[in-house]
Amino acid sequence: MLLKWSTRCFRRTLALRLGSILAGRGQFRDKATFLTWWKTNLADLSTLLFKVEGGQPCREEMMQFVFKAGKLNLLLAPHPAAWPYAAVQLLLRMNTVYASTLLTEVWLSELMRLNMDTNEVGEPPQEVWVKAAECMALTPDQAILYSVINDWWKAEGVRLRCRPTEVVADALAQPYDLCAQEEAVLEVQTVMSRYRVSAVTAMLFLCTAILTPEQLANLHVSCYPYFPVMDALVDALKRRRPGDAAA
Repeated sequence: MLLKWSTRCFRRTLALRLGSILAGRGQFRDKATFLTWWKTNLADLSTLLFKVEGGQPCREEMMQFVFKAGKLNLLLAPHPAAWPYAAVQLLLRMNTVYASTLLTEVWLSELMRLNMDTNEVGEPPQEVWVKAAECMALTPDQAILYSVINDWWKAEGVRLRCRPTEVVADALAQPYDLCAQEEAVLEVQTVMSRYRVSAVTAMLFLCTAILTPEQLANLHVSCYPYFPVMDALVDALKRRRPGDAAA
């Protein structure tokens, strides 16, 4: 009964999130505007995280989380319903807008290497991901699921990133075939769209099915001044000793 109920909640949550993501496309066309919005919400999230970790929310807030957020996290969470609804709503809004922007704006991927404090672009220090991995406090089961989804995303990402090069090479081999050139352009556009959709799919599973609200909030806050990067986080998790995961 619990599994059946949780599956329904999971599907409902995914459907609602996907609908919101699609509806939010095009909200941020300007990188600077998005960055300002994100930093403002992240500051609010940090404040809520500090308040929540300082005491237990009331039962009414806990029930709002259970029935309104409807998350599969109830199966995996070490602290199933320990977050107030306001914090959950803020998390959902931030990640929905992030996913919507990822679907439409190519510049969002550029922010993965941006220091939001200095505006410098470069590889974040490894200490950022080590700290984030510790703050997430994944259970052993969560760490395995996180790694599995990341492995799928890496394989899919490599396949999709390589395909445009192959398509362009085929088109260049037929320089006078206009139909081939047009088909190549369309296929490259399709492949890049699939790449972004795959990234959003991985994000949906990580946010909806694996991480608790507290873990997701800790992830965003502990990564600052950088955005979370899945590959780097998984590498940091794998370098940790088996006994380091939360029991």
